[in-house]
Amino acid sequence: MTRRARSKHLFTSSKRQRTSREVAKTEQQEEYAIPREGGFGAIISEGLERFEAHYSQQGLVGGADWHKLKHSLRQPLPVAFRLCARRCEEGQAARSELVKLQQELAEGCTTTRGRFVPPPKAFAFADCISLACDAKTLRQEQKEAPSSALARLGNWLLKHSAQGNVSRQEVVSAVPVALLGIEAEHSVLDLCAAPGSK
Repeated sequence: MTRRARSKHLFTSSKRQRTSREVAKTEQQEEYAIPREGGFGAIISEGLERFEAHYSQQGLVGGADWHKLKHSLRQPLPVAFRLCARRCEEGQAARSELVKLQQELAEGCTTTRGRFVPPPKAFAFADCISLACDAKTLRQEQKEAPSSALARLGNWLLKHSAQGNVSRQEVVSAVPVALLGIEAEHSVLDLCAAPGSK
């Protein structure tokens, strides 16, 4: 079966339509573009300058401590989570697995890339645990040393997050829940700003 040649007129017509769509898209992008020179990087730099100016005027810290504070604020947040299922059988099994992993990591560990990771810190009042590493370090360890205790803890976290036994939550976000003393029969209306889980 022979193929019919496509008409040159149809080809140029579709090309014109594509070109007009691309022009319209470019015009739309320019319309919504932020009217600043230097693009997004300039916005970030300006924001950092304003942030630093504001907090340096507060006089909370000075000298070398100011530089330490800035360095700390630029670090990624550690992985933290709260245990949700307290009474169910599945939740108890998850908790016992976690206790075993915590015992293995009681002295801390060294990743395959040579970074020392201190032991996980438990905040019993909020049923919350904070790891001494960020999500990137945890993923690297899961990929590069899947049998290590830290990688197995990462896998445990993924599994039990998916099952609803664990909620990924910063310790400061778990504190209000702990202070409220919420029970199963209580109804709670969360009016906190999104995104986030309190």
